Amino acid sequence: MKSWQTLILGIFIGLLAAGLIILVASRPRGQPISLRPAPTAAPLVIYITGAVKQPGVYNLPTNSRVTDALSTAGGITSEGDSTSLNLAAPLHDGERIWVPAQTTPTPTMPNLPTETIHPLKPTPTATLVPPSPDHPLNINTATLEELQTLPGIGATRAQQIIAFRQTNGLFMAPEDLMKVPGIGAGTFAKLKDLIAVQPQP
Repeated sequence: MKSWQTLILGIFIGLLAAGLIILVASRPRGQPISLRPAPTAAPLVIYITGAVKQPGVYNLPTNSRVTDALSTAGGITSEGDSTSLNLAAPLHDGERIWVPAQTTPTPTMPNLPTETIHPLKPTPTATLVPPSPDHPLNINTATLEELQTLPGIGATRAQQIIAFRQTNGLFMAPEDLMKVPGIGAGTFAKLKDLIAVQPQP
C-alpha cells in the first residue's frame, strides 16, 4: 500500500474513533432519584377540662396517653379526683378529658375532754316533698338531699350531679343531665317530667 493511502486510512480511523468518543460522551444521563422524607403524623388535638390547673385545648404527639394530657395541663388540682380516669388509656384526636372534683368530706368532731361533751338533742329536719310534674325540681339549685328525692338518684349520683354543675356551669336544658356520668337515657326517662332548669312561678 502506498504511503499516501496509509496516511488517508489513518486519518479516517482517527476521525471515526473521535466521533465514537464524542457520541459516548454526549449520551444523556439519568436524573438522580431524590427521596422525600416520610410525612410527619399530625398531632392529637385534646380538650382538657375540669379540676386541672390549666384547662384548655392542647396539641399532643401521637401515641400519647391520658397521663400525658394531664401533665400538659399542669396536673390535677388538689380538689381533683383522678380515680375515675384510666391514666394509661391512649388518646384519640378530638377527645375531651374531664377531671371531676372530689366530694367534700364530712367534717369530724375534734377530740374533746369527756366532761365537755354533752348529748346533743336531735334537731327536727324539714320533710322533703318529692318532686312532681306540677312542682318539678330545679336541678341547677337543688341540694344533695333534694336530688336524692328523684327516682334512681342516690347519694353518689347526686354528688356527681353537683360536681358536674360546679365544673361545667348550670344546666341549659333538662336533657343536659345525661352528660353526667352514669345517667343514661333510661334514667333520664324516669326524671324528665320531674326536673326543670328554671325556677317555677
